[in-house]
Amino acid sequence: MTKKKMVFLVFAIFICGLALLLGPLFPLFPWRLVDVETLRLNSPDGRVDVVQIERDAGAMTVAEFLVYIVPSNAQPSKDDQEVFAARRVSDLSSTWESNGRLLIKYKRADIYHFRNYLHPLSNDTNYEIRIQEMQN
Repeated sequence: MTKKKMVFLVFAIFICGLALLLGPLFPLFPWRLVDVETLRLNSPDGRVDVVQIERDAGAMTVAEFLVYIVPSNAQPSKDDQEVFAARRVSDLSSTWESNGRLLIKYKRADIYHFRNYLHPLSNDTNYEIRIQEMQN
């Protein structure tokens, strides 16, 4: 091994070790999820909201579009499961057709999760929302 290669190898090992030691304090790759609420609609009975979120993780990623149903005026939490999740979405909209019926429309979407019903209120297990998705 030449002297140049040996110096480069030692330097690379030093940088990797430094990154491992200081990484938790100063992330080398500060990927942060940015959630932007793009729509919030109260249900006709006023008990729950549908919330659409656009999640961006930076320039090298594709934005995710998430739809949650949460108690009225609440924010989606890590414990809430989205009812719709997709990437490469265009013209996403959500509308309440009636009490307990939500319609999610889009022109184009790469859907990776869809749930057609939800019991969003932990204190009322009889309260159910039916969800339909439709490409228009």
